[in-house]
Amino acid sequence: MLPPGPRYPMPLQTLGWIARPGPFLERCRDRYGDAFSLRMYNEGTWVMFSDPAAVKQIFTGDRQGIR
Repeated sequence: MLPPGPRYPMPLQTLGWIARPGPFLERCRDRYGDAFSLRMYNEGTWVMFSDPAAVKQIFTGDRQGIR
């Protein structure tokens, strides 16, 4: 299951990312927490993490179970 994220249409989420990525991501983090999902046009769903400990765990954690 993916973390929550904006419920508005994919084109608007993509526009927020393209037009002003910093403020857009900050608003999403403030509303949805340190992990949230974005639906990007022509890219699919992205999961964003802002907690440094979570990012470190993602890049240094055990790869067992990754396909």
